[in-house]
Amino acid sequence: MPGEHRPTFAALMARLAIGDDIASAGPARGHLVAWGRYVPEAVRALVPLVTDLAERDRWKGAAQVLIGVALADAPHPLGGCAPGSVLADALTALIGVVRAGEPALPGHDQPALRRIAALVGSMWCQNGDAAAFRATQRAVAALLLAEPVLVPEATRRLVTALDPDAPDLGERLAELSGLVAEDGLAPGLFAVALATAGAPLGWPAAWQELLHALRRDPRPDVRDAALAVYTEPA
Repeated sequence: MPGEHRPTFAALMARLAIGDDIASAGPARGHLVAWGRYVPEAVRALVPLVTDLAERDRWKGAAQVLIGVALADAPHPLGGCAPGSVLADALTALIGVVRAGEPALPGHDQPALRRIAALVGSMWCQNGDAAAFRATQRAVAALLLAEPVLVPEATRRLVTALDPDAPDLGERLAELSGLVAEDGLAPGLFAVALATAGAPLGWPAAWQELLHALRRDPRPDVRDAALAVYTEPA
């Protein structure tokens, strides 16, 4: 498509992506992920649709676009989750609501928490750039770790950011296990998520070592969480 027509096409996709026509909204969201860089203001305008807890319908489509753009190869502030990016702005606002206590809204139950889950739970490497994907995962985790109830999800993001084939996997795991001992990170919740995350990776040796160390942790909640995880059948 000629360069002069790309912003017009992208703007049309932005309107259709959050429209009422289901048949056109889905394809438009896919196009907007690829073409959003030509209308960055239209992509940023989707953030309030996700963070407005009274919004019932359009927030889901908007969230799909935000996460898709963040994981594409778009430049900042569209791509990634660095401070000031569209994804970081949306997550920061929603995390603030969770921290303050979610309001009682008719017809809604924990909408901020569920929108966070919708955003970060659908992250997968789209363009083959594993390094950029892992960097985004770590940035998302850094935001989530600020709120104890989100620590399990933050842990999953940190684990996803690991390369199971990396020669320094043991060192990386040691860094993560060190977070269990830090104040304000809900160590029990973190330990549960961290200890169980080795299963999808096939329990690498470094992960089993971490699990065995957690089983000897002096804190009952951490130790019990690790003891409840099994790496092999009885």
